[in-house]
Amino acid sequence: CLNDLHNLQIALMQPQATLFTERLKLRPLKGSDAEAIFHYFSLDQVVKYYDLPRFTSLDQAEGLVERWIARREKNEGERWAITFRKDDNCLGTIGFVDISIHHNSAGVGYELPPENWNKGFATEALAEVISHGFNSRRFHRIWAKTDPENKASISVLEANGFLYEGTLKESALEKGKYVDETIYGLLQPERSVNI
Repeated sequence: CLNDLHNLQIALMQPQATLFTERLKLRPLKGSDAEAIFHYFSLDQVVKYYDLPRFTSLDQAEGLVERWIARREKNEGERWAITFRKDDNCLGTIGFVDISIHHNSAGVGYELPPENWNKGFATEALAEVISHGFNSRRFHRIWAKTDPENKASISVLEANGFLYEGTLKESALEKGKYVDETIYGLLQPERSVNI
């Protein structure tokens, strides 16, 4: 629909919103988040399924934050720091990747350090990001790619109504080897049906 495309273009020109859940605040990233991001991107278990190597210097985290902020400025992505409602410290990040105005869609990605795993933070944050994507950004489709062995991420996606769409065999080169990627998707009309 041309009207949906126009609404998406207008939404992407707005300042990035701060989002709230019962326990969390999702705020725009800032340069000072690089220190927390370096902490957990330097852990093998965090980057195990990520398309980046383990960080060895703060400069790498600063560069990542700069790229995420630049993608927002170019309407290609939108990343939030996950924080507690009463605390501004970055617990992890979540956001849209590969925003397509033409296709009215976006991918979603997220990561948290091990001390914040199995507490429902990713599931809770993703629910709010999905709501924002469909209601404010007016996306028609939100998708995610994950390693088929990343059961925790798959659980987060399925808890938010995403449906398995297929596996791309050896479609990504990560850390020197080709890996499979599973695709999960969610359409605007399916949101309330799948949860």
